[in-house]
Amino acid sequence: MNMNGIYLFTLGRIPVFISLWYVLLVGYFSYSMGMANGLLWAAAITVSVLVHEFGHGLVARHYDLNPTILLHGWGGLCAHRPAQRDRHSALILAAGPGAGLVLGALTYVVALVVEAAQPGWLGARPMAGTFVQYMLWVNLFWSFVNLIPMWPLDGGQLFGLGVKQKLNVLLAHRVTHGLGAAIGVAAALYGLFVMNSFFIGIISAFLAWGNVKRLQEGPQNTVAVLRARTNKHASELYGRALRSMEDHDWAEAARLGHQMRGEQLSDQQLAQAWELLSVATTNMAEYEEALTYLQRAPDTEPVRAARTRCLEQLGRPEDSNLH
Repeated sequence: MNMNGIYLFTLGRIPVFISLWYVLLVGYFSYSMGMANGLLWAAAITVSVLVHEFGHGLVARHYDLNPTILLHGWGGLCAHRPAQRDRHSALILAAGPGAGLVLGALTYVVALVVEAAQPGWLGARPMAGTFVQYMLWVNLFWSFVNLIPMWPLDGGQLFGLGVKQKLNVLLAHRVTHGLGAAIGVAAALYGLFVMNSFFIGIISAFLAWGNVKRLQEGPQNTVAVLRARTNKHASELYGRALRSMEDHDWAEAARLGHQMRGEQLSDQQLAQAWELLSVATTNMAEYEEALTYLQRAPDTEPVRAARTRCLEQLGRPEDSNLH
């Protein structure tokens, strides 16, 4: 475990991590809503957040941006390398709420089909009916909320990309985060005094404050600070991974390699991450997975040895798609 969370699994070459804050969030729901309803709500949230983040992640992977997913106390995050074009960024951003809306629509259709085939089936099973309601609420309502033009929601980031096409960088930054702060304040007041929801009020106030801080930092300073932090952290991860490989702890080395991919990496650090994953997964006998990393790894002696071993173990001739 590190500051990003605990590694859970890798699906579609996208590693997934979970933070302790997310576990605490699930525990809070279970306590406040009752064990049964709380667990149903936590399951609906988890499934929906993963689908949303994999929507981002699969498009980011299509553009070879090394996505990584983290479940955290505020929901989910899909981190990836910056896209080369704004159009690619827009597609990645839109894919998250798009995936949620599709899941919500599928849930609704399945519920209709079940009720048509066996009328009263959901009504006779309260837990199933409740789970369907939660899935519809999260994936339909919150997907639309996520499209509100308030940074860092997907809608706010899409708005920022659009404004950047018309205005200079500084003015686009001010418009994006000024609007985000205004919407956040309005949403906080509405949540606290109209909906009587402390939870919505606090979240909205938190988002408003985030936009105010962005306004104070300025566009260039924010990027520079973030890049410095993540590059330093990536170097620390690489050093730890090398020590794990010296101890032949291949699983730990692979885990650290996946965590490196979630950082803003230089070209050299990215090459190091691919080499780590190639060698570690080969020594874990995960040969098919290793081949996907070998396609991106630099042509070094450890990588060549790992490639030869993978192809021999899989009974394949030399693959022209590899170095």
